[in-house]
Amino acid sequence: DFLINASGSNSINILDKAKIIHQYNDLFFRGEYWIAPSKYSTLTNHSIYSVPEFQQFPFLDPHWIIRTNGNREVGPNACPVFSPYGYNKVVNTKEFLPKIYKLIKGKNNKINRAIFSREMLNLIYKEGLSSISKKHMINRVKKFLPIIQDRDFKIRGTAGIRSNLIDNGGNFVMNPIFMLRNNMLHILNYNSPGATGAFPISYSIIFNLIQRGILKNDREDGHKDAQVVCFDQKLIEACKYEIGLDFI
Repeated sequence: DFLINASGSNSINILDKAKIIHQYNDLFFRGEYWIAPSKYSTLTNHSIYSVPEFQQFPFLDPHWIIRTNGNREVGPNACPVFSPYGYNKVVNTKEFLPKIYKLIKGKNNKINRAIFSREMLNLIYKEGLSSISKKHMINRVKKFLPIIQDRDFKIRGTAGIRSNLIDNGGNFVMNPIFMLRNNMLHILNYNSPGATGAFPISYSIIFNLIQRGILKNDREDGHKDAQVVCFDQKLIEACKYEIGLDFI
């Protein structure tokens, strides 16, 4: 048997349960949104993604987003929480001490210095303020859309929680990690806009595993009941040859 661990924020927990030694820990950030009123529906024809103020934390800056249903939204911020399910005070209060203990129990001074540095604490304060203050959140987007007014925003959008890995040096890990161990492939740190590339990445992973002889191609083995989902041939070739996935 072969296991592909693509469990999002829980992938590192499964990695730990498999007793695989690694150098990573995870931090959780809740991204929140405000839905713009209809008066702003013609303000722009495209989403606007702001240039990150801090290059090492590109997920911090809220954007102006046009949804597929036509809604215009401001967000997300990146409010620190203590669980991949930390959508309310009850869960966050319950997980606060266990999460802090997990972060510091290894006595890794580099991680401790990174998490509790003045810069990080300042960022945490600003993101938390964007969570509790609508005005603060909207004002961040007013820098590039000065016409919008915080008083016009009445409805919150759907929030989501992302996990980001940090390594033993206390550095944020910027890219996905594909860790091949003990007949298991662990997919770590795969965050938005990862959903956009889910199909190509999935194809690339499977091609990689087939080339390594870990998985078999039932179609090539002559199985009559083998089914292949039809995608554009150019997409398949791009998945196979152009997306470089490094298994570690």
